[in-house]
Amino acid sequence: MKDPTGRRLGDRVSMRAAAQIVDASGCITEIELKDISPTGAQIETTYAAAIPRRFHLRVPRRNIEKEVEVVWRNGTTAGVRFLLEDETKSPGIHAPPPTAPQKRVSLTDLRKLGAKAR
Repeated sequence: MKDPTGRRLGDRVSMRAAAQIVDASGCITEIELKDISPTGAQIETTYAAAIPRRFHLRVPRRNIEKEVEVVWRNGTTAGVRFLLEDETKSPGIHAPPPTAPQKRVSLTDLRKLGAKAR
């Protein structure tokens, strides 16, 4: 369903969720996902400069990972549209580097490391 201005495709679902911006260099900025639709989302940051024009949007608890482009900004809030696969191949947007699995460290190993550091 379109909104009265005719710009939005699909219904928005209000969703307050922790999310991340992963830029082309792999830097991660913590943000909040405010709502989502089939074609885009609304996000909010603590400061406006943290939102690049194109980036990888990650919502870990919802298992959402999308390449996006900012279509509007208003201070610390922005609207993004999900990019199609052929649009993500353009220069300047790269998939974020894969995260390595975290190795578990035992308490005994931590104590040994602490003793060596002294």
